[in-house]
Amino acid sequence: MYILRPIHLLAILGLAMGNQGCTQSPGAARAARTTAKPSFAAFLTMESQAGTQPTPSLECNQQCQKFRQEFRYVVYVGKQIYCYWDQKRAETGLDFDALANQLEQSITSTTSVTEYFVTLRTWASSFHDGHVNAMLGDDQSEIELYTAPVRLEVLAPASDHEKVVVVEAKADMGLTVGDEVLAINGLPVKAAIDQAVLQTSGSTLRMRRFFAARKLVDVMGTVKGTEPLELEVARGTSRLKVALERTAEIMPVPSGPHAEPVAKSGAELIKAMILPGGVGYLRIDGFSGSQSFALLAQAMQRLSATKGLLLDLRKNGGGDQSGNNIIAQLIKAPVTRYRTSERMADYILANRPGNHFLAWTLGNAFADWHDLLVKPKEGSTYVGKPVVALTSPNCFSACDTFAAALKANGLATMVGEGSGGGTGTPLVFDLPNSSNRFRYSVVRGLTAKGDAIEGVGTTPDVVIEPTLSDRGAAKDVQLARALEILGEKISTSKPSGQLPFETVARLVTNAFTPVWTQSLDRSPTLSDEQFLRSIAASDELGQ
Repeated sequence: MYILRPIHLLAILGLAMGNQGCTQSPGAARAARTTAKPSFAAFLTMESQAGTQPTPSLECNQQCQKFRQEFRYVVYVGKQIYCYWDQKRAETGLDFDALANQLEQSITSTTSVTEYFVTLRTWASSFHDGHVNAMLGDDQSEIELYTAPVRLEVLAPASDHEKVVVVEAKADMGLTVGDEVLAINGLPVKAAIDQAVLQTSGSTLRMRRFFAARKLVDVMGTVKGTEPLELEVARGTSRLKVALERTAEIMPVPSGPHAEPVAKSGAELIKAMILPGGVGYLRIDGFSGSQSFALLAQAMQRLSATKGLLLDLRKNGGGDQSGNNIIAQLIKAPVTRYRTSERMADYILANRPGNHFLAWTLGNAFADWHDLLVKPKEGSTYVGKPVVALTSPNCFSACDTFAAALKANGLATMVGEGSGGGTGTPLVFDLPNSSNRFRYSVVRGLTAKGDAIEGVGTTPDVVIEPTLSDRGAAKDVQLARALEILGEKISTSKPSGQLPFETVARLVTNAFTPVWTQSLDRSPTLSDEQFLRSIAASDELGQ
């Protein structure tokens, strides 16, 4: 959802035409900005004029040159559209120009398609931004990916008591849910996560380590695929070593050009229950889908008679702004969801022409800061009722701004773990010499109170972290504690005959797949890629 403002014509003319801007009509100026985008053709022309086209050699053959050229294009676009370039350079201490040159030179005649994708992923992860991603394209058949029939989760990521636990495993392989992972192929598990983080995008360290731990069972490249996966685990006082097979992912070549994933309504991401005691439970695993706005409005209507609401956002990776339909039913006057400032680059304006209507000061690279407002829903019955929201490092992007809005406006008690810490309304673009895609954040964001979201996230009012024993016993202590907090807000005394909160939490777990469960059907890498592809079109755009 964007706020439309009057066009600052002189500002548009000035950036489009320099000192000659005032000599053009507004229409011509807008056309100039729309067409003057950093296209690959324009990039090639610039490189040709600069004389930077090297001759293929034994060290860098034609494919190598194509990969290097494409990589330079990714860097070139990033310099023009990425909204946190200076901030991330200061935070990471990285010289991005030096890193770009180093990564480009690492591409040689022996670099495979898989190894080149790893290079793109290394570049993306260096920004410490969950909205900067190398994305697999439609044809994934050349990517050599190997996985194992076990799923891992890091508990309390980036803390001094971080632990990695088995959360899913194929039967008869010697592993049990709740086993603590101590080492992978002889490498201490924390060091293994350190290495995986270098290939993982995330806006906070807890988010990077959360997703890096998921991918510890995957490797890319034929050579690594031949290595065994040996887990050393602790089970009570015992220490075990378990060797696992590798599964090679087989991916078909797409039959049609630029095939997109099948559109889903979004109903599969929403679970609603009325729990004993008249408590509403609404789990939202993503703000996306062709009917996401209508479905969330419907869910709130179904729960309108409940005494209090528990929002479970722990598996929500973002999407559109359909969460506004929830906020609208919790307020009696307009509130700010969050504040934004759009990068005003030609490439972005060409792809998002609505940005032309934003208030903008001549000479600035960004639009003026402005509020994204949510208006109250007329006749809502939920104003003033207690709300508790459960968050995790997986809560990111539109989930992050939703959580930030709940906390900044005093609409909910935040429970669980800190969120992923990202807002950037990313822009995806195709890469010219491979089937891959890339995306960068292009919009800065702040909370309604003016605090940072990117790299910080939302801190819960009540911190609750799961433990190894919880996972082993299939207990959802976060959910149980959140229900207890909500129950205390609904009533000062425990009603007679009320079920224990752990029992109620188990009712939810039995009704819906637990949030920590990960499918063994696809590798974590491909699952994450599939999520990126499905959400890229709606990511925070409010479509």
